Amino acid sequence: MFNKFLKYLFYLTLFSIILGPVAALPLGILQVNIYFTDIVVGLISLIWIIRLKGTIKLIRSDKIASYFCIFVAVAMISLIFSPINLNINEKLISSLYIIRLFSYFFVYLTVRYLTDSSTIGGVHSDTPEVFLRLLTFAGVILAVIGWLGYFLYPDLRNLYYLGWDPHYKRIFSSFFDPNYFGLMMVFTLIMLFTWKESLRNTFQVAGWTPGRWILAIFIFISLMFTYSRSSYMALMGALITYSLFKKKYILIAGALIILILSAILLPRPSGEGVKLERVFSIEQRIENWKQGAQ
Repeated sequence: MFNKFLKYLFYLTLFSIILGPVAALPLGILQVNIYFTDIVVGLISLIWIIRLKGTIKLIRSDKIASYFCIFVAVAMISLIFSPINLNINEKLISSLYIIRLFSYFFVYLTVRYLTDSSTIGGVHSDTPEVFLRLLTFAGVILAVIGWLGYFLYPDLRNLYYLGWDPHYKRIFSSFFDPNYFGLMMVFTLIMLFTWKESLRNTFQVAGWTPGRWILAIFIFISLMFTYSRSSYMALMGALITYSLFKKKYILIAGALIILILSAILLPRPSGEGVKLERVFSIEQRIENWKQGAQ
């Protein structure tokens, strides 16, 4: 019962990710945004907290989980004893970021638990494949939503007063952010290139058939139309890592050529966001780093 409930909540988490910030709950609290995903992840967290003994045992057996808990503890201590003068309300709002981060960590524990047969014994052997199929499917759905938005609602400049960045003629999907969407496309491409059995059952393709090539090209083009340089760099990092592990060094050169040519051939509608040579966002990041250092 426990395993099935966790599975269903994980499936619901994937669905809620597709909804993105569109599914924000209208709380009416200044500087506080709660999304449907937060509610689902909160339920997952609550389950693990109730089963505290088993949770501690699982964390101790997983190095990533142990290091993450240390990081969260340090982050919370640094907030409590911060030299920055914050009132109680500001500290509470700041702590919500840490609470959200810690809650989403339980999604990792859930996947770790459900895919490790040595942990729960009765898990089906196809559970990891099912998760990967769903993750890939979520990426494809996000890309479809992104293209619908690109043709039907390509301009976020009219929502600037609500705090959204003024993206224009960039695919941002239901995330309303081309950078996060671009990273999801990179993640989807990684699964397309590295997982075969899971994709064979989902898309009825075996190996690199035309159907699988079309799907990969569709995701790649969706990524390029984000005009997100950080996502391009993430793709290159993934390809370099994959090439080194597989010792297919020619893949790095080929992928780099394709990426550069694609960037050159991208259309350049009006707007600062589609200029790959733009420096405004870089200057803003440097300014934020300076503020953080101070």
